[in-house]
Amino acid sequence: MIELKLLNKQKLHEFIHSEEYKQMPEIPISYHRALSHIHNPRASDSDILLILSYENNQLLGYLGILPDDIIVNSIGSFHVGWLSCIWVSRAARGKGIAKKMVIAAYEAYNYHILITNFTYEAFLLYKKLNIFQELPTLNGIRIYRTSCLHQILPNRYPYFKQIKGLLSFIDKIVNSFWNIFLEKKISENIIFQESLPSDEWLNLYSQNTIHATFNRTHKEFQWIVMYPWIKQVIEFSADVGRYHFSSEEKKFESKFCLILYRNEKIGYLYYTFRNGHLKIPYFFTKETDNKIVLTAIKQFIVLNKPAYIT
Repeated sequence: MIELKLLNKQKLHEFIHSEEYKQMPEIPISYHRALSHIHNPRASDSDILLILSYENNQLLGYLGILPDDIIVNSIGSFHVGWLSCIWVSRAARGKGIAKKMVIAAYEAYNYHILITNFTYEAFLLYKKLNIFQELPTLNGIRIYRTSCLHQILPNRYPYFKQIKGLLSFIDKIVNSFWNIFLEKKISENIIFQESLPSDEWLNLYSQNTIHATFNRTHKEFQWIVMYPWIKQVIEFSADVGRYHFSSEEKKFESKFCLILYRNEKIGYLYYTFRNGHLKIPYFFTKETDNKIVLTAIKQFIVLNKPAYIT
């Protein structure tokens, strides 16, 4: 018989310090990701953060949930849970475990849950449950600055893992020529300083954007920077092999930067930089000349030299 265990802050803290957690051949959450969930300023003490599925004391699946608040115009604020990861053992598939865990999360958050960045297989499950409504998609932009076949293809198609060395060699040959044409010019008028935006700045310059839906504050952004789900390490730990989602990288940064143009504050950007992949999910600016904003983004790319940018 399938048994579900629902862990709130206290139970999750006890779990990651337990002997059971230490002895598990497969862990349902990395230690630092658990700490991030526990310190989430929008998580209440009673919020469910992790759902575990057992049969005969054997872990068969798990589902992570990230509590959040959203603001819907004319309706008000809702406390919601983002489904952050879901996994079911291959040996246990077909038993309806994923469905049981999603329904448990749905009920735990008063029927207010959200999902994004899911696989096609997960989409089929969510559609079958008939409890979700599809919302408009915010499309980002992916730019490839250099050839990076050895990073992209093996992650998407398992076959290419066999020829990763060959792909890396091709990348080096292509980039030896392409690097000649890459822009290396730096503007002395634009300066980046590691800094978090104040609540005053966020209130002034972000209310007409999608940010207003989530109303992130200085406190939340500080948590995002201090408790990332990926940890930069010199050597991978044994936990990498025990966890089915990303947890450690040789190169990872998560920071906020203040942007100065001729010593005037024009905005902030938040970025993550992971093994050549630069992501800029948050960018807050004054209503100013778009050319300055575009120049700032371009210079940030030149300084960091990513292989590709989202």
